[in-house]
Amino acid sequence: MKTNVFKGVFFTAMTVMLFGSCTKDTDYQTQPLKEMIYSDDFSFIADNPNSLTDRGWTLFPEAGTLNWSEDIYSGDSYAVFTTYGATTPETVNIAWLISPAFNLDNHDGEKLLFQAAQAYVSSSANSLEVLISSDFDGNPANVLASTWTNLAFNQPTLTYASNFDYVTSQVDLSSYTGNVHIAFKVKGSGTNNTLDGTYQIDNIRVIY
Repeated sequence: MKTNVFKGVFFTAMTVMLFGSCTKDTDYQTQPLKEMIYSDDFSFIADNPNSLTDRGWTLFPEAGTLNWSEDIYSGDSYAVFTTYGATTPETVNIAWLISPAFNLDNHDGEKLLFQAAQAYVSSSANSLEVLISSDFDGNPANVLASTWTNLAFNQPTLTYASNFDYVTSQVDLSSYTGNVHIAFKVKGSGTNNTLDGTYQIDNIRVIY
């Protein structure tokens, strides 16, 4: 049985409120009508500060204690990871944000769409990865024991600038079947100023 969070026809085109000096890719906002398998724009954050885990997202701090969290600014909500301003800065931080499972058996031509932004990043060692797994069971204790495959995507521009310029990615998932999870994995440091960047993820869609 399918485990879709949302099913139906939606416009992937959406009106996105810009926040602060942040900008979002206009190409993403003009996508044609598509059928949706899974969707999350984090708009529920304003009503529930623990909404990531409540909505089925898995948070796993592989190294250090910092995790992904949710935030909202000027009406726009998103998932965010940062080591900046940590109460107890740690030498190494590796944190995973893992989606709920969704099923790819009943459709063809599935694609993952999402937007990513970063700021205060001055080294490629301060990194964001996107991965997929077909054997992760949703238990945080089993993240590292599962098989994860890196997905190529459009990396945000490496810059120490403070403006979060969103970059849109479209990733082909058509070769995958069954239940899968998507993970956003960040590597950074709270004690090394070149590795204390901030990352934001928004407007996740799995379409066909």
